[in-house]
Amino acid sequence: MQTKIDVIDGVDTAEGSFRKAIKDASTSVNETNSTAISSIDTAYKAADATLTTAISDEVTARQTAITTLTSTVGGIETAYKAADATLQSNIDGEASSRQAADITLSNSISSINTSYKAADATLTSAIETEKGRIDAILLASDADKDSFAEIVSLINSVDTANDTAFAGYAVSNDAALAAEILARQTVETTLTTAFTTLDTSYKAADATLTTGLATEVSERKAADAALQSAIDAEVTARQTAITTVTNAKVTANSAISADTGTKITYDAKGLVTSSTSLAATDIPNLDWAKITSGLPTTLSGYGITNGAALSGAAFTGAVSTTSTLSDSLGNIRTIPVSAQTSAITLSASQNGVGISTNAAVTIPTGLAIGFNTTIYNDSASAITISAPSVTARISAATLSKTSFTLAAYGVATIWMNKVDNFVLGGDLS
Repeated sequence: MQTKIDVIDGVDTAEGSFRKAIKDASTSVNETNSTAISSIDTAYKAADATLTTAISDEVTARQTAITTLTSTVGGIETAYKAADATLQSNIDGEASSRQAADITLSNSISSINTSYKAADATLTSAIETEKGRIDAILLASDADKDSFAEIVSLINSVDTANDTAFAGYAVSNDAALAAEILARQTVETTLTTAFTTLDTSYKAADATLTTGLATEVSERKAADAALQSAIDAEVTARQTAITTVTNAKVTANSAISADTGTKITYDAKGLVTSSTSLAATDIPNLDWAKITSGLPTTLSGYGITNGAALSGAAFTGAVSTTSTLSDSLGNIRTIPVSAQTSAITLSASQNGVGISTNAAVTIPTGLAIGFNTTIYNDSASAITISAPSVTARISAATLSKTSFTLAAYGVATIWMNKVDNFVLGGDLS
């Protein structure tokens, strides 16, 4: 059957719908802008509160840090004073030790000097004794005292019996004198060496102490310089941080009149300076794809009053189309085919379908009025069409039957004209 579908004329209505959609979009934009302004104002207030809290916390933290730094500097100063006191105590102890050593050395020298003097007095006394003896011998003789040979001869002539003993005494006396001289020279050498060693030690100790003091002074100066540098760096960093925080703080603009607007103007700090209402020229040309919410779901929602619904629509005129017209079974200009190879019982899904089979077919009760189908026997043998529970008759026949025979390669049409009443036509008997 030739089917015609008229083209729906809804251009004016669609344009009206589009204008309504634009108006709705404008209203939505206004509401969105108003909400955005409120959100921005709330965000600015929250940011100001957060910034104020941050500045307060930063000031408190820096004051705490300055207090800590002052305490640390005081601790370092106390430590330096303690170290100075310790060093001074060590220097005083070293000076006391050296004074004690000087006194001990002086006492040792005095003792040695006393010993030397005593030894000299003893030696002098011994020499005087021997001299007296020699003088006594010489006085007892007329020999020339200026001639040693004569003295010797005199001694030998005076006391030849004790000559050997005197010679032994002289030799022993000379040896004792030589030993004394050697001992004194050794003591002097030892004393000189001790004085030299002690002087060298004193000089080395003085040099070490001087170097240590110079090193300590240098290290203290370096530590003082490092501490001062650290304090300066900390002060600079804190001043920079305070400047940064101060610069980052947003200062409010001059007050503006309270108002509600869909458009706002703001400055470089992000502060609102004015607001105006949304104008038609502010709305850009929007593609339907840009509108993602608030879209109508019905024709009437778009303002279309003469359009056909997707289901349940009634057409009062001819329907025409330039494309395929289809229903749930497919193209209505083409009869769908259901191929079967075993016995079947007709069902509502086979309404309007052509059945190709080589087995028996049963017509049941309960099919809708107007049900129709065409059956083709795709075999060389006849098949049976049964209608045991409904009224079925071959067209032009007066009596109904419960069973029909469809000839080989024959075609039969079945149509239900009223409840459970079927009319069959075709190669049937």
